[in-house]
Amino acid sequence: MQNYHLRLSRINADSQQVIAEIDVDQSQARFPQLQPAPGRYQWLLTGQEADGNHFRASGGFVVNRL
Repeated sequence: MQNYHLRLSRINADSQQVIAEIDVDQSQARFPQLQPAPGRYQWLLTGQEADGNHFRASGGFVVNRL
């Protein structure tokens, strides 16, 4: 069985604040209550694949305006 953990953080000048986290067993995740604001964000995805291998991936993005 595969499972995933996704964490989304907002990056400020001197800190990082986790704004959403979710555990799912499919390759799709949604944060329906999330209201993003302009700023820098970082995501971290960890999980276990169906064959038992563990993985970790991360990245970031910028929201300029809504």
